[in-house]
Amino acid sequence: MEGLTDKLKAVGIDEKQIVDILKNKKVCESIEKVLAFANVATLDKKRGNLLYAVATKITPSIEDFRERLTKYVVDEKIANSNHLDYTIAFIDAAIKKEGELSVENLESSCAIGVILSDAEVS
Repeated sequence: MEGLTDKLKAVGIDEKQIVDILKNKKVCESIEKVLAFANVATLDKKRGNLLYAVATKITPSIEDFRERLTKYVVDEKIANSNHLDYTIAFIDAAIKKEGELSVENLESSCAIGVILSDAEVS
């Protein structure tokens, strides 16, 4: 767990949150996957918290999008929590309705790569 603790610190996750993460095996496994997909040594706190959100908010039905969402966060194509929440909800709804979702549809429908303020997303 020490390796995970160091990785979490390097992406700006605070000590209290790290303690909570380490108590939950499922969250540990999920965050390990996200950090492996991110493939970065360090990140600012904002993007680190977004990666944590990717790790904890992805449901089994949209697991296939975990890596893509991680890359969007790392590349700052999703820059705030409202944008991430909207994107996750959109993916979930599209998969439930259609059973699939193209990258093109995802990116255009969710303004991936378009930097929006929290107010603009709401």
